[in-house]
Amino acid sequence: MIYILTGDIGSGKTTTASGVYELLKNQGCRPGGIISPGFMKNGVKSEYHVRDLMTGTECLLCSGKENPDWIQLHSFWFDPASIDFGNQALLRAAAVCDTALIIDEIGPLEMAGSGWHKSLLQLTGFWTKPMVCTVRTSLAGIIPTFYGWENCRIINIMNINIEDISRQIRENVSSKGD
Repeated sequence: MIYILTGDIGSGKTTTASGVYELLKNQGCRPGGIISPGFMKNGVKSEYHVRDLMTGTECLLCSGKENPDWIQLHSFWFDPASIDFGNQALLRAAAVCDTALIIDEIGPLEMAGSGWHKSLLQLTGFWTKPMVCTVRTSLAGIIPTFYGWENCRIINIMNINIEDISRQIRENVSSKGD
Protein backbone atom coordinates (compact mmCIF):
# COMPACT_ATOMS: atom_id res chain seq x y z
CA MET A 1 0.00 0.00 0.00
CA ILE A 2 1.22 3.46 -0.84
CA TYR A 3 -0.16 6.25 1.32
CA ILE A 4 0.00 9.57 -0.49
CA LEU A 5 -0.24 12.45 1.96
CA THR A 6 -1.37 15.43 -0.02
CA GLY A 7 -1.77 19.12 0.62
CA ASP A 8 -0.81 22.47 -0.77
CA ILE A 9 2.67 23.98 -0.53
CA GLY A 10 3.37 24.88 3.09
CA SER A 11 0.32 23.01 4.45
CA GLY A 12 2.26 20.62 6.70
CA LYS A 13 2.96 17.55 4.56
CA THR A 14 6.51 17.19 5.89
CA THR A 15 5.36 17.68 9.48
CA THR A 16 2.66 15.04 9.00
CA ALA A 17 5.08 12.54 7.41
CA SER A 18 7.51 13.16 10.28
CA GLY A 19 4.69 12.50 12.74
CA VAL A 20 3.88 9.16 11.09
CA TYR A 21 7.57 8.22 11.21
CA GLU A 22 7.94 9.17 14.89
CA LEU A 23 4.76 7.35 15.90
CA LEU A 24 5.83 4.15 14.13
CA LYS A 25 9.29 4.39 15.67
CA ASN A 26 7.84 4.96 19.16
CA GLN A 27 5.63 1.89 18.68
CA GLY A 28 8.72 -0.30 18.27
CA CYS A 29 8.75 -0.39 14.47
CA ARG A 30 11.75 0.34 12.28
CA PRO A 31 10.60 2.77 9.57
CA GLY A 32 13.03 4.79 7.48
CA GLY A 33 13.29 7.16 4.58
CA ILE A 34 13.79 10.86 4.04
CA ILE A 35 12.06 14.12 4.82
CA SER A 36 12.75 17.52 3.29
CA PRO A 37 12.01 20.29 5.78
CA GLY A 38 11.84 23.85 4.50
CA PHE A 39 13.40 26.88 6.16
CA MET A 40 12.13 30.44 6.08
CA LYS A 41 14.02 33.69 5.64
CA ASN A 42 12.10 36.96 5.86
CA GLY A 43 8.79 35.08 5.79
CA VAL A 44 9.60 33.14 2.60
CA LYS A 45 10.87 29.56 2.16
CA SER A 46 14.47 30.07 1.20
CA GLU A 47 15.84 26.53 1.31
CA TYR A 48 15.04 22.89 1.90
CA HIS A 49 17.19 20.23 3.50
CA VAL A 50 17.06 16.47 3.10
CA ARG A 51 17.25 14.36 6.27
CA ASP A 52 17.97 10.64 6.47
CA LEU A 53 15.43 9.53 9.08
CA MET A 54 17.45 6.52 10.18
CA THR A 55 20.71 8.37 10.86
CA GLY A 56 19.48 11.92 11.42
CA THR A 57 22.10 13.18 8.95
CA GLU A 58 20.88 16.25 7.09
CA CYS A 59 22.22 18.40 4.28
CA LEU A 60 21.12 21.33 2.13
CA LEU A 61 18.95 20.00 -0.71
CA CYS A 62 18.08 23.22 -2.50
CA SER A 63 18.24 26.95 -2.16
CA GLY A 64 16.66 30.02 -3.67
CA LYS A 65 20.20 31.28 -4.23
CA GLU A 66 21.32 30.77 -7.80
CA ASN A 67 24.05 28.18 -8.33
CA PRO A 68 24.95 27.41 -11.95
CA ASP A 69 26.36 23.96 -11.01
CA TRP A 70 23.04 22.85 -9.51
CA ILE A 71 19.74 21.79 -11.08
CA GLN A 72 17.23 24.63 -11.40
CA LEU A 73 13.52 24.04 -10.96
CA HIS A 74 11.38 27.14 -10.79
CA SER A 75 12.97 29.46 -8.20
CA PHE A 76 15.15 26.82 -6.51
CA TRP A 77 18.53 25.29 -7.32
CA PHE A 78 19.05 21.65 -6.25
CA ASP A 79 22.41 20.23 -5.21
CA PRO A 80 23.12 17.02 -7.20
CA ALA A 81 25.25 15.66 -4.32
CA SER A 82 22.32 16.08 -1.91
CA ILE A 83 19.99 14.37 -4.37
CA ASP A 84 22.44 11.45 -4.44
CA PHE A 85 22.52 11.50 -0.62
CA GLY A 86 18.71 11.26 -0.49
CA ASN A 87 18.55 8.45 -3.04
CA GLN A 88 21.21 6.48 -1.17
CA ALA A 89 19.38 7.04 2.13
CA LEU A 90 16.17 5.65 0.62
CA LEU A 91 17.86 2.54 -0.72
CA ARG A 92 19.75 1.95 2.56
CA ALA A 93 16.49 2.30 4.49
CA ALA A 94 14.73 -0.14 2.15
CA ALA A 95 17.37 -2.74 3.01
CA VAL A 96 16.70 -2.62 6.76
CA CYS A 97 13.22 -1.19 7.39
CA ASP A 98 10.60 -3.53 8.78
CA THR A 99 7.59 -1.26 8.46
CA ALA A 100 7.41 1.66 6.04
CA LEU A 101 9.44 4.01 3.90
CA ILE A 102 8.74 7.73 4.23
CA ILE A 103 9.45 9.73 1.06
CA ASP A 104 9.07 13.50 1.28
CA GLU A 105 8.35 14.95 -1.29
CA ILE A 106 7.59 13.60 -4.77
CA GLY A 107 6.86 16.25 -7.36
CA PRO A 108 7.95 18.00 -10.56
CA LEU A 109 11.63 17.24 -10.03
CA GLU A 110 10.95 13.50 -9.97
CA MET A 111 8.66 13.73 -12.99
CA ALA A 112 11.57 15.39 -14.81
CA GLY A 113 13.76 12.35 -14.03
CA SER A 114 15.69 13.86 -11.14
CA GLY A 115 15.22 14.09 -7.38
CA TRP A 116 14.13 10.77 -5.87
CA HIS A 117 13.15 9.39 -9.29
CA LYS A 118 16.02 6.89 -9.48
CA SER A 119 15.16 5.37 -6.09
CA LEU A 120 11.43 5.37 -6.81
CA LEU A 121 11.99 3.33 -9.97
CA GLN A 122 14.12 0.80 -8.06
CA LEU A 123 11.74 0.62 -5.10
CA THR A 124 8.73 0.12 -7.36
CA GLY A 125 10.39 -3.06 -8.57
CA PHE A 126 10.96 -4.75 -5.20
CA TRP A 127 9.51 -2.87 -2.21
CA THR A 128 6.42 -4.67 -0.87
CA LYS A 129 5.89 -2.89 2.44
CA PRO A 130 3.98 0.38 2.82
CA MET A 131 5.34 3.67 1.55
CA VAL A 132 4.24 7.03 2.90
CA CYS A 133 4.83 9.71 0.27
CA THR A 134 4.09 13.41 0.32
CA VAL A 135 2.76 14.94 -2.89
CA ARG A 136 1.25 18.34 -3.65
CA THR A 137 -2.50 18.28 -4.15
CA SER A 138 -2.16 19.28 -7.81
CA LEU A 139 -0.03 16.16 -8.51
CA ALA A 140 -1.76 13.63 -6.26
CA GLY A 141 -3.65 12.00 -9.12
CA ILE A 142 -0.71 12.16 -11.52
CA ILE A 143 2.17 10.68 -9.50
CA PRO A 144 0.61 7.19 -9.00
CA THR A 145 0.00 6.86 -12.75
CA PHE A 146 3.48 8.19 -13.54
CA TYR A 147 5.09 5.44 -11.40
CA GLY A 148 2.54 2.73 -12.20
CA TRP A 149 1.35 2.48 -8.60
CA GLU A 150 -1.99 0.71 -8.33
CA ASN A 151 -2.49 0.21 -4.60
CA CYS A 152 -2.62 3.83 -3.41
CA ARG A 153 -4.57 5.68 -0.82
CA ILE A 154 -4.60 9.46 -1.32
CA ILE A 155 -5.17 11.31 1.94
CA ASN A 156 -5.48 15.07 2.31
CA ILE A 157 -3.44 16.00 5.39
CA MET A 158 -6.29 18.21 6.59
CA ASN A 159 -8.31 14.99 7.10
CA ILE A 160 -5.57 12.82 8.55
CA ASN A 161 -5.22 10.96 11.78
CA ILE A 162 -1.62 9.74 12.07
CA GLU A 163 -2.63 7.14 14.66
CA ASP A 164 -5.01 5.54 12.13
CA ILE A 165 -2.37 5.53 9.39
CA SER A 166 0.21 4.07 11.77
CA ARG A 167 -2.23 1.29 12.73
CA GLN A 168 -3.05 0.59 9.06
CA ILE A 169 0.66 0.39 8.20
CA ARG A 170 1.36 -2.05 11.04
CA GLU A 171 -1.68 -4.16 10.06
CA ASN A 172 -0.58 -4.15 6.41
CA VAL A 173 2.90 -5.38 7.33
CA SER A 174 1.52 -8.01 9.76
CA SER A 175 -0.93 -9.38 7.21
CA LYS A 176 1.89 -9.99 4.73
CA GLY A 177 4.01 -11.77 7.31
CA ASP A 178 6.96 -9.45 6.76
